[in-house]
Amino acid sequence: MTNQAERISYLLYAEMTESITEPEREELNAFINSSGSNAAYYNTISDSGQFEEMLKEFGQLDDARIRQRISEEVPLQAPVKALYKRTGWWMTAAGIAGMLLTGWWLFQAADTNIASENPTYAHDVAPGSNNRASLQLANGTLIKLDSASDGQLATEGNALLLKKQDELLYTAVSGYPETAGYNTVTTPRGGSFRLTLSDGSKIWLNANSSLRYPTRFDNTHRQVELKGEGYFEIAQQYKQGSSERVPFLVAIKSADGDAQGTVEVKGTHFNVNAYRKNEIATTLTEGKVKVSTAKGAAVGLLPGQQALFQNGSSAEITVNSEVDTEEILAWKDGWFSFTNASIETIMEQVALWYNVEIEYDKHSEKEAAAMRNAHYSFRLQRNMPLSQLLKMLELTGTIAFTIDNNKIIIR
Repeated sequence: MTNQAERISYLLYAEMTESITEPEREELNAFINSSGSNAAYYNTISDSGQFEEMLKEFGQLDDARIRQRISEEVPLQAPVKALYKRTGWWMTAAGIAGMLLTGWWLFQAADTNIASENPTYAHDVAPGSNNRASLQLANGTLIKLDSASDGQLATEGNALLLKKQDELLYTAVSGYPETAGYNTVTTPRGGSFRLTLSDGSKIWLNANSSLRYPTRFDNTHRQVELKGEGYFEIAQQYKQGSSERVPFLVAIKSADGDAQGTVEVKGTHFNVNAYRKNEIATTLTEGKVKVSTAKGAAVGLLPGQQALFQNGSSAEITVNSEVDTEEILAWKDGWFSFTNASIETIMEQVALWYNVEIEYDKHSEKEAAAMRNAHYSFRLQRNMPLSQLLKMLELTGTIAFTIDNNKIIIR
């Protein structure tokens, strides 16, 4: 690490933990005012609460020991790879410092236009969009939501369809026939979208996903169909004249439309990832759910647990009680978040969000083994150009990339 980078990490940490001295504050102010990228990064960290999230992420820390270790344990040439583990105070310090320096580097990169100066990134790729999806109405009409104006889109039975920026809202209105048709929202690779159903339930759809649902629910049963990945915040609904809740079922479908399983809830928050046929994951963050396979196996989940089953033919469900729910839900909040992840796992999400293909260049047996054994831990926003994300990974010194039109070649 350069002396400047060491000093930046120290001053940022001291500022955010209110342990900075006056001479140090003057030095930090001089650094902030020296360039627009420095000022922009400092404002982002201090105004958005990102640093507070870091402290919450890593728990209660010993300030003096962290400050001592920040400049010792974070190598500049590898600010992403294996920066931290959740145990061990010194790795925690390294993780915080690494995040600070990673963010600072990205703002520097924004000033220097990586893609234009490096032929490796001559064909840069823009990130995906939270306002990219299509809506199919009950009569088959297709509406491109990314190009549709805000406001009323249609009326389906007694449901009024409104678009508000990157969200689709269904509102029940009187004076219309209470008939229910089915609508489908589909996101492409490189797109995501939100919608609020007529019962008040909120759903976030990740890239390359779809949700089929009725425009209104009856008083006894609620059911939708999901392909891909979605996060659900289900509103509680009670049967008329009763204290009994109306159940809500998510039918999980494969990309081909085959039934994989169901998630049954009555009012809760959870994430379903059905991208892979051999690993369908339901993660609960609040309330209770019952997860069932198409073969009848079933299990209940408590908050912080994840149910895994292979596909619709599976008769077994595995429950994982040690999952990082913030990492699993990072996509919903606009982040890439990985802990000790392989490059294959990382590239799956990158390919989906940037709508690119992944190609692994020919490697020697030794190089291939080193690539497989390399694992990375980082948290970065999904709104940066592809070249910036790849450059961060290259700084580890363990991997290199080339962008060739819509293809990432891993070298």
